[in-house]
Amino acid sequence: MNEPVTIHSTDFWVKVVEMLQQNWALIEDEVAGAVRVYFISDTSGVFDEIAFPSASSANEALKLNGFRRFADSPDLQSFLRPNRALSPIYPSQWADLFFGALLAIVSNIAAVFSPLAVLFHTAIGTSTAAKREVAGR
Repeated sequence: MNEPVTIHSTDFWVKVVEMLQQNWALIEDEVAGAVRVYFISDTSGVFDEIAFPSASSANEALKLNGFRRFADSPDLQSFLRPNRALSPIYPSQWADLFFGALLAIVSNIAAVFSPLAVLFHTAIGTSTAAKREVAGR
């Protein structure tokens, strides 16, 4: 897969791979009843595609590989949302994706600990101010 694709389907299939990772799939109609399944990562990149002779064979293959049709899964809809901004991922972009994901993780960690740092500095500042007041300085 070396060129951008346009996907018109919005009938998402999903497979929960790990606790915080899902793979998504969309089935796109082609000529003479054939279809192509595009596999999409959480970051909205198309990472693979497979051609099938029919939609029913694609549906069966997805089910056999642990995918569920999102529209038929209210339990998944309660906590998952497909990202509709799709973009293909090329092999040269894997390093960018890795470092982008690493940056996102670090940013999330910083976001969690930043309020704690503010509280810590506030507590130290209050403590120092209180000591100055008691000492009459």
